[in-house]
Amino acid sequence: IISTPETKHKVFRLNYLKLYFYSNHIINKISNLKSVKDILNVEYKNVYGAGSFLDEVFYKTNKKAKFYFVEHGLGNIYNFTNQNFLKIKIHFIIKYILNYIFKNTNTKYHGYLGILNYNFKEDIYINNYKIRENIKIDIEEFKKTLNVFSRYLKKNYKTKYNPKQNLILLNWNFLIKPKEKELINILTDNKVDRKKDTLIIKLHNKSMNNKSSNYRFLIRILKKNKFKLKIINNNMSFLPLEFIVQKLKIKKMISLMSSTTFYVSIMYPDVVNILYFSYNKKFKEYYSPEHKTDALYLYKKKFKNIVFN
Repeated sequence: IISTPETKHKVFRLNYLKLYFYSNHIINKISNLKSVKDILNVEYKNVYGAGSFLDEVFYKTNKKAKFYFVEHGLGNIYNFTNQNFLKIKIHFIIKYILNYIFKNTNTKYHGYLGILNYNFKEDIYINNYKIRENIKIDIEEFKKTLNVFSRYLKKNYKTKYNPKQNLILLNWNFLIKPKEKELINILTDNKVDRKKDTLIIKLHNKSMNNKSSNYRFLIRILKKNKFKLKIINNNMSFLPLEFIVQKLKIKKMISLMSSTTFYVSIMYPDVVNILYFSYNKKFKEYYSPEHKTDALYLYKKKFKNIVFN
């Protein structure tokens, strides 16, 4: 396990010059770490990475090794298919020229390891290169792995959820402040019954993705409108939502843009899975290709059992 100096997320909004100067700076910084230098002296044949600058450091040193992209969220889906749009081709040419000028590389991954690739056959591209191995994690084995959290709960917490309750997971993005009328309309449109249904709310496991004022405001709106709630304790926010769906036998999930929606659609296809994709646009300071409208066409094509709103 290597700790690298890339903890701050930077967004360059397609400003390639800033991006490449920044990339070179971080890559050089990582390359000079003693722990990394020691590894670079070892003859390695396989690298399992996640598209980080660390992968680039290894790739520059040993291009003969097989590099595998290990899934860690939704972002990489956007690159799964080879999109022949003129704008993307122009961007690719610019990247190629800048790679040459700054002596950068784009890691050529041999394989992809994950779950989201279940809905894709051979058409997976990473960094505009087609992968050779599409490795799918065994879903049932992964579910067994999630049960590790059950032992933790049994030891540390007493769960008070009644399995006979009709539980609905409300997966809200707390970077976005909810508007009362819009929120109530969402719940009404999805036939959430104030008497029979109970909404499950959980904070994100990363504090940087939680804005406490928005979280409190959401709870206040729901209580004011007499919706029944079960709030997963803050000190249990590390629990993955996929585990919550499995443990509490969730039958319906209402979500803003989130990787959980896509994982649930594959792991638990019987769950009614409703995604409010367009709400991401309300948080205009955040830019990420997977939230763009053209990505939506890919999602709709490959994830048929998600209801997109």
